[in-house]
Amino acid sequence: MSSVPDNSEGSPKPRKKSAQKKRFLLRIDPQLYATLERWAADDFRSVNAQIEWLLADATRRTILDRLADGPQTTGELCAYFEKPSRGGIGRT
Repeated sequence: MSSVPDNSEGSPKPRKKSAQKKRFLLRIDPQLYATLERWAADDFRSVNAQIEWLLADATRRTILDRLADGPQTTGELCAYFEKPSRGGIGRT
């Protein structure tokens, strides 16, 4: 497990699980960002968590729509939601 210095004593501490997520740059319209920021605050989330939730929800809905249309393979998309420990929103 990777470590980062602890500011209090300079000793290393384990990285949080959230630090292991894929990082990428997102360019977004300032008005859309402001809307997401207000929505995230209403849901007591960070903007990043709100965007992640939106993407997971849209993915889940797409999978469920595809499954409703008939037996189709959705591959890795389904696998994300079958593991509750992944932090995904799961099936409802």
